[in-house]
Amino acid sequence: MKAYAVARLNNQDGVGLVSAMLALSLLAVFAVVAASMAVNERRTSFNDVTYTSAFLSADSGGEQAISFLMVQDRPPVITDMSTWRVDTESNLSMASQTSQEFGYDMRMRGNPRPRKGYDVQKFRDFFYNVDAEGEAGVEAESNVSLIVSKLTNLNYN
Repeated sequence: MKAYAVARLNNQDGVGLVSAMLALSLLAVFAVVAASMAVNERRTSFNDVTYTSAFLSADSGGEQAISFLMVQDRPPVITDMSTWRVDTESNLSMASQTSQEFGYDMRMRGNPRPRKGYDVQKFRDFFYNVDAEGEAGVEAESNVSLIVSKLTNLNYN
């Protein structure tokens, strides 16, 4: 009986097949994990690019509002006295050729204040709240809020 047990332990004909199947199984698990990580990285980078584009679109709206104020000789007209909303050229959103859009809304922040050293010439600082919105793609939105001031000469013709 002992001879049979020893002979049986020395007979390892199927060990290579079992080892190969274990190695293939481990490699398959590693391949699935690597593929899953690659898909998640691609999705993450796409979301990062989309949301960055939305933020930059909102920033473009803020820059558009600043540009609008810079070219004005006189302070813009207030269209709604309850909210101090200012009439601008671009209260509506602007679309570009890509899937990005931006818009801004501007409100004056109270009465203009004299700037120190400029009282004689009737210079006043006008302060504005600018709320800019940006969109990119289908689901990415971003908002930027700015406080902008402009020194304006009220005697300017």
